[in-house]
Amino acid sequence: MNAIFRKELRDILRWSPMGMLLLSALFWHATPRQLHNVTTIESSYVMTVGIGCCVIAVALGLLQSVLDARTDARGYLLHRPLPTSTIFWAKLLAGFVGYLACLIPPLLCTVAYLQWKGIEQLPTSGLQLIPLVFLSLIIFIFHPAAIWMVHRDARWIGTRTLPMALAATGVLAAAPILTEVSTARSALMLGVVTTLHCVVIVLAARHVFVHQSFSPPYSSPESMSRSRGIGLFVASVVVVTTLSVTAVSMRPTSGPRSAITTYRFALSTDGEPWEIAETYQYPNYTEKTTRLGRPIRTDGQSNQAFASLPPSWQEAPRQQFINTSLGGFKKFYPKPFHYVAQFNTSDVQYDYLTLYEHEGRLLAYQAGRGLTAVITPDGIFVPGQSTTGTFHNVQGIASTLSPKKNVWIHLTGAPLLIDSSGIYQLDFETRQIHQLIDRTTKRATVALPTENQNGHLFVIHDDRLIRYDIHSADPDKNLTRGDDDVVTKTNTYLLPLVSLESTKEWNLSGDRLDKLTELAQTQQGVSALAYAEFGQTPFQIFAADNSLKVDATYVPTPTDRGHLAGIEMLSVPPMVVAATFLVGYLWSMPTSPPGGILWIAIGMMVVSIVSAGLTYWLASRRRLSPRAKTLWTLLAAAAGLGAALAIIAIYGRRVCQTCDKCDSMRPIDEDLCWSCGAAWDAPEREGIELFSDNLSASTQWEESPA
Repeated sequence: MNAIFRKELRDILRWSPMGMLLLSALFWHATPRQLHNVTTIESSYVMTVGIGCCVIAVALGLLQSVLDARTDARGYLLHRPLPTSTIFWAKLLAGFVGYLACLIPPLLCTVAYLQWKGIEQLPTSGLQLIPLVFLSLIIFIFHPAAIWMVHRDARWIGTRTLPMALAATGVLAAAPILTEVSTARSALMLGVVTTLHCVVIVLAARHVFVHQSFSPPYSSPESMSRSRGIGLFVASVVVVTTLSVTAVSMRPTSGPRSAITTYRFALSTDGEPWEIAETYQYPNYTEKTTRLGRPIRTDGQSNQAFASLPPSWQEAPRQQFINTSLGGFKKFYPKPFHYVAQFNTSDVQYDYLTLYEHEGRLLAYQAGRGLTAVITPDGIFVPGQSTTGTFHNVQGIASTLSPKKNVWIHLTGAPLLIDSSGIYQLDFETRQIHQLIDRTTKRATVALPTENQNGHLFVIHDDRLIRYDIHSADPDKNLTRGDDDVVTKTNTYLLPLVSLESTKEWNLSGDRLDKLTELAQTQQGVSALAYAEFGQTPFQIFAADNSLKVDATYVPTPTDRGHLAGIEMLSVPPMVVAATFLVGYLWSMPTSPPGGILWIAIGMMVVSIVSAGLTYWLASRRRLSPRAKTLWTLLAAAAGLGAALAIIAIYGRRVCQTCDKCDSMRPIDEDLCWSCGAAWDAPEREGIELFSDNLSASTQWEESPA
């Protein structure tokens, strides 16, 4: 094995400098050199360098397969006294070493560069390449997939390239998950699924290289492999589904494709709950919004149809809560920097600051200047100065909903920070940090002042929701109104230093506090709290005296439900559609089904019947056993037309000739005719033949096992 490994490695290393140059260029292209590129640094490396890794893995696999697929080269390769499987593993190992030779040098150079740039210039670290390292190991699966593709006996390019589609499925699924997975359990599940995916491809490639490359007869057990069958079946279903969804989504439509309708809970200014339907369109590059609504019935009666809102109807200002938990920001790997917020401050020197959390401290960066300040609960420090104190799950309150329209207002000036231990406000003019609330804090949101309402800070503590009135810290200055024309046009609010005053409390259960996501409040003091639950929206309405008026739940209209009842569903495998509705039923999902659920069911039945019939016909043409035909028919009913493509890919067309007895076509690799059951005619003896039954056992040669 050492000889064949060295031979393969020498052939690969001749080409490795080209792969190294390709990856070096992609690494340099993906490396951030400006502050605004750092936020998505992990995804940038994964998507950019990952493409180069795919190209190199495929190229190495083809380099080790295409040339050896010729008869003379393959004979020279197989003349060695080694099992064919050993040659395959030597090729795979040599390919992996060559792949690492292309990847490791530019990777190490990039790690050194990121370490050199951070922390003073940019929030970068070599640890930010961990997702790329994991993905690059997964991407190598293209190498055995290329070997599998080259040595397949398929004549049609569509089925010959299915191994590449199978490899691409796993890589494309793992790439976005690697940069977003946040728990060790999710990472473990991803690792298990990815390992199974890679094992199937490697075993299938080994079987094809060892057995199928010798073109065994289809009646031979060496022509089939469980891993090969599973891989081609999955690849066929994925390819057919992808092509179907692409074709359906690109079909011409009568209406504007950019129209999007969303549904949400709202509180009117008279304290009544409503459901609002907002349709966004962009004809001629101009935004057009259409709003419909209907009252939410709390007496058990059915809701009315959506209609135009009354001219006098107005929505009470609403706010959404910001969570102190980093949840979606923390990853399963040691991510060194977490994006917190971006602010424009009142001091020109620190204008346009971007905050990143690093080891419990906030690092303030300014474009073109690098690190300008280090922030902790104890103060604002200059870079290089010894710091004390750390934050815990800190987030920035950088925006809030406008009280005048449904848009986000960016908060500038003296930014607010929410931490699990309280609320802070930054003062860059005096380089101080003020703790406004010293209490365990879960979530918070800001409501800007209006003509008839003070500004409010709503904070969820351990067991209650508290409303704080916001006042200017300078008694001679009033807060700017949030419905001011300048604020509305610029979507920017300059927040000065403030003081807080507790004015109202809501005592809620722990479960309710954990699910509270939105709050609305009228000028008369009526407030509505909306909670997030799977498929439904519980809400409570409190009177001005804080007494509970309504405690109800409504089932929101699914966003863009029209596509659920259209032809788009017919391009998805029937088992996926059935599983989706089954999961919703088992979980008691109260979301109302699409209006065209009957047509969905009929369409799925038609797809299943057509797929099952086509697959059964193909299985009969290939003379599969009754048990195999039954299994494939059931798979086709569940997986759709992808099963028919899998039949074609797994079972090749049999080589047949005319039967001398019944004149029907019979396979040449089987003893009996399919139609009449006649055996082949014995060849005529010319007297020069030697048959094994005429020789003694001592004169017969038998191959010893390897």
